[in-house]
Amino acid sequence: MFADRHDCVAAGLGCTRRLDRPCRAPEICLQFPRGEGGREGPVPGGCDTFTDGRGFWVRFTADNRHRAVFSDGRLRIDDRPVGEDQTMEPYGWWLGNRFYVVQADGPDDHPAQEYTMGYLVTTINSVVVYDADRAIEHVLDPAPDEQWTDPRVDLVDGALHVRPRPAAPPDRVIPLARP
Repeated sequence: MFADRHDCVAAGLGCTRRLDRPCRAPEICLQFPRGEGGREGPVPGGCDTFTDGRGFWVRFTADNRHRAVFSDGRLRIDDRPVGEDQTMEPYGWWLGNRFYVVQADGPDDHPAQEYTMGYLVTTINSVVVYDADRAIEHVLDPAPDEQWTDPRVDLVDGALHVRPRPAAPPDRVIPLARP
């Protein structure tokens, strides 16, 4: 398993600066990222995501305490299996160095459910949220009146805001307990 950024660079994985080829700037990619959020292109600090271009992804938190590894349709966070009963996208994201969020196929019995082609085959999706500090997995399914076609989760003022689409207001606000 990949323990840190050094392992990813040594294995010849691509990084968030250029996902299509092995890392060519290990002196940069091995640094800790500066701040949180996406790390794409020529930005200060190291990379947070590495891939082989064939569906294998490694994502680190900005503080390097946690890592998510997606391979062969399975997700492991800090060496623990996550979402074992879910079909998930390979593209998840970290929130606040604590939560890993990834979309998953939604419930078959949702009244608006339809099927399509892609990583996810449902048009109404669920969200898997993993609390890495507590090692607890949560699967959030949309209610019958919620249309989560491209759900997003944000961390705002100590609460998770679940939005059905990127620009939509939240359908749910989930207050968080401190770790």
